[in-house]
Amino acid sequence: MSTHHLNDAPYPPPMHEGFVLQLPGRSQLRAARQIVRERLGPGWRVTLYGDTPGSFEVRRRRSPLDAGQAWQATYELRSGPEVLYAEPVFAVSLMNRDDWGGPGGQRERATGQAEAAVGSLCFESTPLAASADPEWSLNAASVPQAWQRFFPPDGPPPGTGIIIGHPDTGYRLHPEIRDNLQVALGYDFVSDDPNALDELAEGPLLFPGHGTGTASVIVSPRHSPNAGEQRYVSGVAPGAQVMPLRVTRSVVLLMSTFALAHAIEYAADRGAHVISISLGGIFNGRLHDAIGYAQRRGVIVLAAAGNCVRFVTWPAAYSEVIAVAASNALNQTWRGSSRGGAVDVTAPGESVWCAHVTPPGAPAARSSGTSFAVATTAGLAALWLAHHGRDGLVQRFGAARLPLVFQQILCDTCVAIDDPSWTPGDFGTGLVDAEALLAAPLPRVGESASVAPLAAQQSSAALDGGGSETFAHLFEQHLAAVAAREGALPGASLTATLAAVLRSPQANLWLRLREVGQELAFQLATDPHLYHQFERALARAPGAGPSDATAEAAAPGAVEDVRLGLLSKGLSPTLKAQIGEGGGA
Repeated sequence: MSTHHLNDAPYPPPMHEGFVLQLPGRSQLRAARQIVRERLGPGWRVTLYGDTPGSFEVRRRRSPLDAGQAWQATYELRSGPEVLYAEPVFAVSLMNRDDWGGPGGQRERATGQAEAAVGSLCFESTPLAASADPEWSLNAASVPQAWQRFFPPDGPPPGTGIIIGHPDTGYRLHPEIRDNLQVALGYDFVSDDPNALDELAEGPLLFPGHGTGTASVIVSPRHSPNAGEQRYVSGVAPGAQVMPLRVTRSVVLLMSTFALAHAIEYAADRGAHVISISLGGIFNGRLHDAIGYAQRRGVIVLAAAGNCVRFVTWPAAYSEVIAVAASNALNQTWRGSSRGGAVDVTAPGESVWCAHVTPPGAPAARSSGTSFAVATTAGLAALWLAHHGRDGLVQRFGAARLPLVFQQILCDTCVAIDDPSWTPGDFGTGLVDAEALLAAPLPRVGESASVAPLAAQQSSAALDGGGSETFAHLFEQHLAAVAAREGALPGASLTATLAAVLRSPQANLWLRLREVGQELAFQLATDPHLYHQFERALARAPGAGPSDATAEAAAPGAVEDVRLGLLSKGLSPTLKAQIGEGGGA
């Protein structure tokens, strides 16, 4: 699980899964079906979802649409006055791809500064000597100290009574986790059956046993039967239980947005107290709705910041979700970790000991990734809930506010690390500290969670919308480096480049982004080659310019490369007309 050599394996393009559709008020299902039939044709199944009136999924067994056709159909759905919102839903591969480092697998240094972004070699490293102790990650997060101080040795194991929803590749009855699996509560959203067993399929881009490995970091009993071999796992919350939810065959292949959203809601409905997501994809309203559904029921949701990707992936990017970056046994940050302002905290993630399913005879091994960092932090959430008593916390703060209270205390109790790799603003408030987390007093009710749940949801919705917030997030690392080099505001080069690509005066850019910004952001975020082309255009854009300028003259070659790259893909006619000759207004 620690090394990928995927340069010769083709990554699948995004696969259209369907649409989400929102109508005003308590609109009837019949009205939604009529709209879909009129604008998409027959064969689409329309169903209500979630707990927000007027929210519908639009699906068929196999979508006949490619990405461009799906976006064009979305524009047609949005065109009616009776439609509040519509968006396509895709299965997408982002995390763990080795082509984020640039053309030919080489990292790029567009700004000439030390590399701030991750690249294609982020997994290709020898485990640190300091990680030889199977419990180094627990020690780094002060977990043994928290156990000793807050959980009596003659009492139940730490984390007892807490259920953790775990959407991943499924499970195996591995000795490190079998006693802590709630198999009867699990579900397979890939095969649509109640058995979430990981099939351990092997081949290019497959990653067998990922779900078993990440689960072991959360709940494996301390000093397992394999300890005599010096290869074992000690989980953070050995008394907690895992609800296994199979949502993907591999964390490198396509991740179904629908499957992950359904798994989150399923876990919330069946009593999960924490949801640990060691997966990452692209923005989508359906996924955001599922996060809100779980959190209104008091579920703490955490997600991996991303591996190798040059921005924090979704759902970690949402402000309501606790985004976790990765560090190593030297208290340095892991070079493969996504980073940026969306990160809340950092936890051990490089060369972490976890359950290993292949080859036979190696029950535990070291693996790297923010997948293991978020698993560690999910274990801390279980310890916190068990220590204070979840029922009492819900009664004190209310279900919807409980996740925000935990997020606030978790961030406040992190340890700031004095090391150059911890670039300010990129790794949250620091390294998680279990002992400090459990020792921190609970806030008084009137002082808890300064950000209201609804305000957090609205902030995340803006991140999805395809406006300037979306692009600022996607290119945060590069924009900061360009601004530092030129002494300009970070948004200036972004505005100029977007205006140039869309052939729009900067004064009208907000209107163009409202029309096609989501599709443009989707294309850039799901294609590393296009992403790098846009980075090059950003680096050459002017720091500022007159409000009616498009910056075309400043970087004609770089901007034209972006346009040609986009036009070589299956764009919607609407976006193609905007960026092609004669586009804009």
